[in-house]
Amino acid sequence: MPIVHILFLKFKRTQYPETVQKLSKQIVDLKDTCVHLQTHKPYITTGKGGVNNIPKAHAFKDEADRAYFLDKDLSHQDFIAAISKESDDYLVLDSTPGFF
Repeated sequence: MPIVHILFLKFKRTQYPETVQKLSKQIVDLKDTCVHLQTHKPYITTGKGGVNNIPKAHAFKDEADRAYFLDKDLSHQDFIAAISKESDDYLVLDSTPGFF
């Protein structure tokens, strides 16, 4: 079952627009920079987002890929370290389309 991982960020008020833009691009680019160690290929099926109008979202083909992303992917861990310094708060929602 596909899983959609959605991230809502609240940037610090002191952030420069360039920093927000850079980090927002880094979020979307995770689709290409997250590479599975076993297959050596990107495994995020969709990556999209925008500033102030679209949450940042990634889709995974199954729970195993989402778990790898959350727990082991080095690119994701680097992103977490970068965003932790620049945001005041965040909310993550995971959804499986069609299941309520």
